[in-house]
Amino acid sequence: RVGDRLIAVGEQGRVVFSDDRGAHWTPASNAFDAMLTAVDFVGPEQGYAIGHDALILASRNHGRTWLSQRTDPQDPSPLLQVRMRDAKLGLAVGAYGRVLRTEDGLNWTRIAHGDDDRHLYGIAWLDARRVLLVGERGLILASEDAGLHWRAVPAPYEGCLFGVLALPD
Repeated sequence: RVGDRLIAVGEQGRVVFSDDRGAHWTPASNAFDAMLTAVDFVGPEQGYAIGHDALILASRNHGRTWLSQRTDPQDPSPLLQVRMRDAKLGLAVGAYGRVLRTEDGLNWTRIAHGDDDRHLYGIAWLDARRVLLVGERGLILASEDAGLHWRAVPAPYEGCLFGVLALPD
């Protein structure tokens, strides 16, 4: 949900939006073939969608059109979650421990977090500097410097953690 607009992403690069609470859906203008797995917006205009082939798309017009910011067709492993802290700072995570970070909302850099290749599924910004990632086999990673460096946190559960949510308190 972005204001009153609903936005969904999926197979074959599809992005659709609805301005009437889901009664009718309009396809966004884009021409991408990779499966999209997640979407996140920073305010009503600026959004990001991610997916297979390490694809990262950006929209600056409330999701009506999308442009590619990054892709790697030689590496079909998917990105699985994207969360922006603000208009410039954000993270995308995915299969085999992939972590990508942007400081300008345009260019994405791979960030190392050790030799752990477990899939990462969830991101939660706790504040401007602290962020958590969660993934396979109870993996929890914490950063105190906005995602530049990571440390493993003991997990109370050894199964897959598919999401994490930061609450106000």
